[in-house]
Amino acid sequence: MNRRPDWERILDLAIEHARSQPFSWSHRNCAIWCADVVHAMTGHDPGATWRNLPDNAWNVRMAVARAGGLARIATDALGPSSPIAMARRGDVVLLAGDGALGICVGRRVAVPGPKGLAFASLEAGEMCWRVG
Repeated sequence: MNRRPDWERILDLAIEHARSQPFSWSHRNCAIWCADVVHAMTGHDPGATWRNLPDNAWNVRMAVARAGGLARIATDALGPSSPIAMARRGDVVLLAGDGALGICVGRRVAVPGPKGLAFASLEAGEMCWRVG
């Protein structure tokens, strides 16, 4: 999976578009949003099997637990993880604590939330998956 030549513009557009998008357990959760961004940047859809889950927290959390957690889902879709110190812009990041997936945008990680896109410090990351 390689990044498209214009991946930086695509990432910027994805971040801008997501700033005001409402959270949805089935269509706008952290894993699906990351998969959408990776798909736009590379043409590869790592979230194809996870789309259109029922729109409630319990169903999504149960599906993630059955799959072994977000780290296992990301590894199965994107390959082996790397230390967080290796994260670069456009990579997928697992945040420690709340266990959300986001996209590295420099020293911050963009993550969809109830009020649109939120940003966490990259230091809050636990591991990352290189994209392209």
